[in-house]
Amino acid sequence: MRRSLTAVLLAALLAAAGCAGPPAPTAATRPGPAAETATSGIDALFLAMMVAHTEQTLELVRVGLDRGTDPELRTLIAAVRATETDELATMRGWLREAGPSAVAAAERHDHSGHSDAAAGLARLRAAPADQVDRVLG
Repeated sequence: MRRSLTAVLLAALLAAAGCAGPPAPTAATRPGPAAETATSGIDALFLAMMVAHTEQTLELVRVGLDRGTDPELRTLIAAVRATETDELATMRGWLREAGPSAVAAAERHDHSGHSDAAAGLARLRAAPADQVDRVLG
């Protein structure tokens, strides 16, 4: 169980690191309106799935920081919180920019079954205090 949550936290951290993309162009190199591309329906759906995934990760992080005691795990969890919080804000901004129809379509998507985060969160919440670090790790 410790390996599975460590794997989930590590995967979230790696996904967050890979999602940032290239740095935003400066004002001097930013393309004008004609060169910008709109967010497609599939992009909005992907963003919506990533937002839901990131929200689940952040809920695990909150509980982990509230209940965990192992300093190394807490350091890892804090790093995940920092990157995932930033990524969530960025993805929500992209969805807003895509417009109301993209946001509405994304909100209608059923996110259940994408991961076992809900089960992991339930295990974490139910763990006795002396077992929390074991469940986290």
